[in-house]
Amino acid sequence: MSDEWSAYRQRLQNGETSLALYGWTGDNGDPDNFLDCAARPARRRGSAGNNIARWCNRDYDKLVNDAKLDHRSRPRRARLLPPRRR
Repeated sequence: MSDEWSAYRQRLQNGETSLALYGWTGDNGDPDNFLDCAARPARRRGSAGNNIARWCNRDYDKLVNDAKLDHRSRPRRARLLPPRRR
């Protein structure tokens, strides 16, 4: 990409691209670090926040919101993470 980072990010947020390379690094071990920040729309109007694809799903939003209300680690993780395969 020849765009400098800020211009590139602005183009992504404006929905001006059909395909893009973008990444996210979590800063803690909580699944919410990815599930809420990266896949939910920004709270302010006119911005996609980190949800560049503008993906939305009411069932997903409910799952993430319900998990936010439960501060107990194990039950919260059980809601958010699929069971481990053996």
